[in-house]
Amino acid sequence: MLKIRFLQATVVLLAVLTAAGCGADASAGNQDKQAADVAAARARAETSQASEAAKKAMHSRLDELQHRIDALKADAKPEKAKAKHESSSEVKQLQDEVAELRAKLSTDQGRTQEWDKLKDATEEDFRKIEHQLDNLVASNKK
Repeated sequence: MLKIRFLQATVVLLAVLTAAGCGADASAGNQDKQAADVAAARARAETSQASEAAKKAMHSRLDELQHRIDALKADAKPEKAKAKHESSSEVKQLQDEVAELRAKLSTDQGRTQEWDKLKDATEEDFRKIEHQLDNLVASNKK
């Protein structure tokens, strides 16, 4: 996301610079305009790629949940009513989660929100790992 925002900011900056330089030199202005057009095309392409990556991540999550549902169904034992009830409620909960994620996948905003959640969770995990590594390095130095 930061890369996309950076590219968008670059495109805007190039457009401003192009507009400012138009009076100075027509050929330089045309070159700047072409460069801005190229940068805008790249930004659109990268935005599209990020959207596709988010979509693939959501589909992977849905597949994982479906596998968990299938595994729970396979593990359900008819002779144990309580265990069956517990697993069926867990299956129902997972099916509801799948339905909710599918609904979110159907909109750009939903895909963006889920992608941001995934990215934030990953960044938090990296911070935890770095913190643990720092603690291990500090304890080894003592």
